[in-house]
Amino acid sequence: MNVVAWRQSSYCQESASCVNVAVGEPDTIMLRESEHPEAILSTTRAPLRAFIRAAKAGHFDNFAVVQTLRETCGVAESTSVR
Repeated sequence: MNVVAWRQSSYCQESASCVNVAVGEPDTIMLRESEHPEAILSTTRAPLRAFIRAAKAGHFDNFAVVQTLRETCGVAESTSVR
């Protein structure tokens, strides 16, 4: 059994919820949230790179608006807000 070396950004505060990253085999990138380390997402470099580029370009900014609307208006999780 291989031991996974998880890394966390130096910008992450000890009490904050942070994303941890590790390299798996073969050439797999694993991601997890520090508050829920049992839930691990596995991907490869190309899809992760595309996701990060899209996030930096603002392609997911509307998701934050939808979550805020759901919390403010009490809209159900399954309801589509556009």
